[in-house]
Amino acid sequence: TEGLTIQLDKEKIKKLPDDFSKFTKLKKVELFGYDGCDFDMPDALEKISKIHTLEVLGIYSFRNKFGTVPTCISSLSNLTRLSLSDDGIVDLIPELSTLTKLKTLVLTKNKISSFPSALHKLYNLEELYLGKNLLTDEGITSIFRLPKLSYLGISQNKIRYIPGAIENLTELANLDVSGDSISDIPAELSNLKKLESLIISDTKIGDKRMAEIKKSLPLVEVSDYSCFPAGSLVRMMDGSAKTIESIASGELVQGFDLSKGCVRFYEVESLQFHHSKEYAIYNVNFRVVENMVSTEAGTNTKVHVFDATANHPVYVKNFGWKKVENVSPGDILVYSENAQNFCKEAFVETINLSTKTVPAVYNLKIKKGNYFVNGILVNHK
Repeated sequence: TEGLTIQLDKEKIKKLPDDFSKFTKLKKVELFGYDGCDFDMPDALEKISKIHTLEVLGIYSFRNKFGTVPTCISSLSNLTRLSLSDDGIVDLIPELSTLTKLKTLVLTKNKISSFPSALHKLYNLEELYLGKNLLTDEGITSIFRLPKLSYLGISQNKIRYIPGAIENLTELANLDVSGDSISDIPAELSNLKKLESLIISDTKIGDKRMAEIKKSLPLVEVSDYSCFPAGSLVRMMDGSAKTIESIASGELVQGFDLSKGCVRFYEVESLQFHHSKEYAIYNVNFRVVENMVSTEAGTNTKVHVFDATANHPVYVKNFGWKKVENVSPGDILVYSENAQNFCKEAFVETINLSTKTVPAVYNLKIKKGNYFVNGILVNHK
């Protein structure tokens, strides 16, 4: 086998077998932990570190098993992707700088306060995910020495200021600073010619300044928020539904390949959480076409409800992506249920702005993907 995923809450194993290192063709290993997991992680990492063919390593939801990144990981010289999410990591080791083939580094939901200066030697790094940590203004300075970085996610940290040195990231296309305590963005952002997306929701940037920023960056998608309320159900890879706020980095969700017309599975990069104000929510009521031969929803089908903030995109048949606030009765949405590999059509009956607001909203960051919320196909941004 070339890839192996172990979900420990289902497998209930205590340790990897003694001859695990004999999997000499393995290219991908992912381990998913859970609260109270008593898996022998030091032993597992020692065995994994001997598989030098490994290109992808993911270790998720082991809470406080680490503290520091294990040094043995630095021996995996062929790694192109390393994910260590929700593992209780406090310190990053300089030895990680030897992983010069690394293109993606995911360190979300840990306790990291600083990105070590030695790691600027990761000169092939293209994506860096550091959301939901304890990073400070001083702790992020080394990041701006990564020459090929195209995605930088430093949301929900203790960052108050983005320095002008960010202009050194000439390949930067996506920047997420949502949930940080910044009150403005540096003027140098306008020098980043490849910048496509800037997420600045839940910051201290006022509405007036937000409008100015959007005007000053006409070619950049500036997002203040685009999310769903707690309890919204996301369709998972196995067809089950899971509340959006309980989804962790590394999990696989059901999506849809619009070019090929088939269901796909996409990996969650991170869960985005916004809670700085009361959020207005739109209620979309729709009916699902149960008889696929028919072109109408029919009067006997159940009414479903889909809730989202005003500017979250949903896919509308014969139109493309449309913000929720612009959806109209009669629009046809894409609907999925269970583990089926096909989708149904959903006819919008009514749409209205709710009289109630919610104190928190959530979104999933999914690389090049979309996903289903309450059955409806939505974009990940």
